[in-house]
Amino acid sequence: MTRPAWSCLRLVLCATVSLCIASSSMIGPAIAKKACEPISIFAAASTTEATQEVADLFELKSGCSVSTIFAGSATLARQIAAGAPADLYLSANQSWMNWLIAQNTVKARNSRNYLTNQLV
Repeated sequence: MTRPAWSCLRLVLCATVSLCIASSSMIGPAIAKKACEPISIFAAASTTEATQEVADLFELKSGCSVSTIFAGSATLARQIAAGAPADLYLSANQSWMNWLIAQNTVKARNSRNYLTNQLV
């Protein structure tokens, strides 16, 4: 990936993860009280750098603990279906989110498409 393309992707991922964290129903009230429960993010390995950067910044600004787990979307989806506690799942593959919905692990109304990409 070219440098300008990577910079743009990084910016989009940072904004996306920030939006995901801010819009989580559990996090809003926690920030208001300044006493947060730890937040667990399961994210596609391709988002590691941007997701970790945003998680670190969120921890610094909010005082809330954020744990990040990075792996392939399929691996993470299977772990979530098996009961792994994830507050946010950032998949690089829509099919795995659909699979979690079909497994009744995630409610369709809680699923959002925040970004897309394409090979260049």
